[in-house]
Amino acid sequence: MPRPDITEENPIREAIAADRPGIVSMLESIQRLKRGLIGYPMRAPEQATPEYVAELYGLIEENDGLILVYEMQDQVAGFIAGFITRDDDINAEDDFRDHALIADVYVRTNLRGLGIARALFSAFEQRMALAGARHVRIWAKAKNEGAMLAWQRLGFEPYETVFVKAIGPEVESAS
Repeated sequence: MPRPDITEENPIREAIAADRPGIVSMLESIQRLKRGLIGYPMRAPEQATPEYVAELYGLIEENDGLILVYEMQDQVAGFIAGFITRDDDINAEDDFRDHALIADVYVRTNLRGLGIARALFSAFEQRMALAGARHVRIWAKAKNEGAMLAWQRLGFEPYETVFVKAIGPEVESAS
């Protein structure tokens, strides 16, 4: 399949209310992937997604954020969502602490490899730079090697790593 063109037929634009069901469906897919890779403590999509959607939309509204969608044939083929935030590390320079954070990005499985994610990242970065951000960050679960490789191909560098160790009573897996 040829690379898509960002044209009037396939625009990147800000999400509208009618896009929400498609975005929610993609967020459920992200949660399913995370749960498949990690298991516990990731909740099932039907439990986690409604609460997360409300939180995500709230953070976007409160923090100069946005959701951009890539539209193809009148459907959302992918999206990127993020906002401006501040790192709590007081040892970092202020211009680094204030940054754009990509909360989620997703491209429908059958459309991957066509440059849609790259186009979404580029559009998001441009919008956040106009809003004053000098850096952009994105998180990845440690077991999501595919995402980490993709982010590095897009120019991101590893910055922090968080380690977790259970210390309490054994937790049953929520299979």
